[in-house]
Amino acid sequence: MRSFSAFANLSGDPAGTANELFSQLSPEALSEKNGVALAFCDPDETLTKTLSELSELLPYPLLGCTSIGLFHALYGFDRPGVALTVLAADDCYFKIGLSNPLTAGNADAELKEMYEAAKSTTRFRAKAIFAFACHNPDVPVGRVCAAIADAAGDEAPVFGGMPSPNGVYGPAGIFYDYQFHADRAAVLIITGNCKPVYAVRQAMHYPSGRKGTVTKAEGNRVYRVGDAAFTDYLKECGLIFSKADLKNQPFFFNANPVAVENHATKKIHIQTLLNVDQKTGAGILADCAPEGSFVSIGVLRKKDIDESERAALDAVFAQITENEKDGYEYSSVFYLSSVCRYFAALPKNQQNLKNLFGTVPTKLVLNGFYGWGLFCPVPDKKGRNENAAHSAAVALMAI
Repeated sequence: MRSFSAFANLSGDPAGTANELFSQLSPEALSEKNGVALAFCDPDETLTKTLSELSELLPYPLLGCTSIGLFHALYGFDRPGVALTVLAADDCYFKIGLSNPLTAGNADAELKEMYEAAKSTTRFRAKAIFAFACHNPDVPVGRVCAAIADAAGDEAPVFGGMPSPNGVYGPAGIFYDYQFHADRAAVLIITGNCKPVYAVRQAMHYPSGRKGTVTKAEGNRVYRVGDAAFTDYLKECGLIFSKADLKNQPFFFNANPVAVENHATKKIHIQTLLNVDQKTGAGILADCAPEGSFVSIGVLRKKDIDESERAALDAVFAQITENEKDGYEYSSVFYLSSVCRYFAALPKNQQNLKNLFGTVPTKLVLNGFYGWGLFCPVPDKKGRNENAAHSAAVALMAI
């Protein structure tokens, strides 16, 4: 498999932007038997038209999503536009699928049907799964990951995430075959000669030290911690807020993730606190926090973010080096990060990431996006990939 990259700023001339992207792709990118295009885009008002124009030029299907900032090896991040990766091969196959609109009532069935429909078009075993799902507060990130993973069985772990908006233009959404959707999921299944490697890192500082036990929860809504409402628990931890704060700052809690510790396994899942419901006193998390689990409120520090990003990239490089000893060649790294890390790292995101990505070998194409939630496997005690969802982490896949 070979990877090719293009980048263009969105403009008032969608056809011009599409042609600029296309002109950056070499003939080799467009001449392979099989291929797919992956686009990560600023949700500009001209985006849909730009993708429509691009569909007339590219011979391959396209998937992707919007993002509050884009990752690109040459520019670092946050250069508004379209970051395009084309995967092309004569020894791999690329199959895509789209769900119907997702709701709390139908998400599991829709995600299963989406995956199975895409997989039914090939007789080969899945080697990599790249999934995108629009964010829905009533469909937690872990539920989306689990539903796709259940459909895939033991063939391959799930990688991907939930698109983010940029806070200015329209809603966050996904692209499927050049069409925009704000309430669906899409999947790319790669079969053939593909050997993906993964890395994920999370980081959080614990300033308050106040660990509490979840005593009442439903899905991703935590109502009570100990004897207190979740909102009162936040205030006990020093996190003071008003109705005006939440109205004027929709990302108010992003710099204060919640560590959820499973009382049985002791595994810690750091989650984004999306919002609170002041009428019920509940906290709305990116994923579930079952009753009996332990929670702690933390702070995302730039120092910890930088260290975890470096550690994740180094972990992927180490796996690439090891597999290249057996003759396998890698050409692409997909770099995904949680939205909360975007806000915590401001205002120096661009220069820091440009320095970080400057260490990426030139033979590797690197693109990616910020997501409300991420899917990336973690190794179990025996080193086998185990599906997992994240909402305050950085996640990488190299293929």
